Amino acid sequence: MSFYVTFLGIGAAIPRPRRSHTAQLISVEGRSLLVDCGEGTQTRLMHYAGARLAQIEAIFISHLHGDHFLGLYGLLDSMSMMGRTANLRLFGPPALANMLETHKHFTQSKWDFLLLFEPTDPARAAKIYETPLFVVHSFPLSHGVPCTGFRVEAKPNKFRLKKEALPQDLPIAERIALTLGQDITYKNEHFANAVFAEPPYPHASYSFCSDTAYYEEIVPHIKGVNLLYHEATFLARDLAEGETHGHSSAADAARIATMAHAKQLFIGHLSGRYNDSRAHLEEARAIFPNTISPHEGQTYLYNPKKDEWELQVPNNDSNLII
Repeated sequence: MSFYVTFLGIGAAIPRPRRSHTAQLISVEGRSLLVDCGEGTQTRLMHYAGARLAQIEAIFISHLHGDHFLGLYGLLDSMSMMGRTANLRLFGPPALANMLETHKHFTQSKWDFLLLFEPTDPARAAKIYETPLFVVHSFPLSHGVPCTGFRVEAKPNKFRLKKEALPQDLPIAERIALTLGQDITYKNEHFANAVFAEPPYPHASYSFCSDTAYYEEIVPHIKGVNLLYHEATFLARDLAEGETHGHSSAADAARIATMAHAKQLFIGHLSGRYNDSRAHLEEARAIFPNTISPHEGQTYLYNPKKDEWELQVPNNDSNLII
């Protein structure tokens, strides 16, 4: 199963060149989800993701600070102008529904698709969206305003048959049972799953934690995730201001990743005061070595055979530290 994450925006409140406002595109077997939608998201979708506006089936908004949702109005209008008619699911803080209605009223926007809004609850964790391929959970973050993180997890992979060891005439139903972890009996012969099937490859799991102060309560909700994106707005030396504004340091992100037994940590949402991410990476890697600072426009694909995320689409500035 293919599972991609494209980083459309990795910056904090004040954007910088190559550090736009937060937005990430997740693709599971071609089904696309958008997480947050800062200013200019639709432009970056066209530039980095081949204008896959029509393929987005659900949008998830973490909170109502402008750098995380102000691109939503234009994106919805563009979807309609481009002929979208398919329903669109939208998850976000309850107040977002009124804000969208106000936008439609004063701009007289008319959308040719049905927007299905479902409010998130920033006070408790919940399963909010599920398909045959993946499931999405929300969970509380600590940011001063109602804010949620998201965990997108592919459904577990099936056991892998040792085909050469099985009878060639073994029926499909019995083969399927083995892939589901069951033992079977065929022609009075017992076939144990542990003997005739290899364990499944790990399945992709991705957690989005931005924006938040250091908050250990999120650990149970991101436990064992193989990619954790956690904000690292500040360096530890500047954390006093970070605490005031409900943000984390790179060291905080690394501590959370360690406690959660995450496989890989991606950090972002760096304050505009920093020219690049070198110091953030050094600070995080001292605690959690497998840390990456993704660049805007980069796409990572989960490789289940290696249980790691691999860079697929570097942008034109892939050699820069941003």
